[in-house]
Amino acid sequence: MLNEICDAIEAMSSEKTLVFVFEDLHWADLSTLDLISALARRRQAARLFLLASFRPAEVSSGQHPLKRLKQDLVTHKLCADVPLRPLERDAVREYLVQELKQETLPKGLPSFVHQHSEGNPLFMVSLVEDLVARGLELSHHFKTDGHKGKLVLRGLAARWLPEQVASHPKQGFSIPLDILVTDRFHSMLQDYLLSPASRIRLLINTKLTERWLEMFKTSKHRPRAGTISREGLYQRIFILLALELWLRRHKLSW
Repeated sequence: MLNEICDAIEAMSSEKTLVFVFEDLHWADLSTLDLISALARRRQAARLFLLASFRPAEVSSGQHPLKRLKQDLVTHKLCADVPLRPLERDAVREYLVQELKQETLPKGLPSFVHQHSEGNPLFMVSLVEDLVARGLELSHHFKTDGHKGKLVLRGLAARWLPEQVASHPKQGFSIPLDILVTDRFHSMLQDYLLSPASRIRLLINTKLTERWLEMFKTSKHRPRAGTISREGLYQRIFILLALELWLRRHKLSW
């Protein structure tokens, strides 16, 4: 069966070059290693290139079958061993630029990733994936460079969201409280803030408060409440309400 597979591969490579890539060969079964050994020893001319990667630490100890195969192929000059050195810090930075899609990175991030991964590509990828997934827990200076926003969170968005969503300019929004609340809520505001029992009447300008409450009630169909934005109006009214409720809870008055 092995010879038939080799014949088929040679036939396919007679018209065009074939490139076979085997990753993590230290986990390969014996049948795969036998195929590589057989192809390497074939004497017929073929436009065939085999590229295999493995972790030396997984192979160097014990009687791993890949260790014996490699030694045999190297001895007979049937393969070339190209050891990969750990990545330099500049290579880690280049990976981060591509992964986070940002040319300007937070200060110290490339050094942090390089130091903790020791330049190991597998550890580097796993570390960056973990940093992106845990973006909310990172120190602030890793999240932003102070100019282009939250870089790690942008990387997370670019990975999981459609491009048109992830690249959309930042745009704030608010809950339209003036549309959601009922007339009963407006009456409640009147009672809390303007009734004789109100505890902040002596503290606030009642006419201004009446104006804000009327604007809050009628601004639902406009982007702004006069010269005040709707969000600004919400903030003013609910600060007054929070203060009134706090005074009542603690039975305080001015």
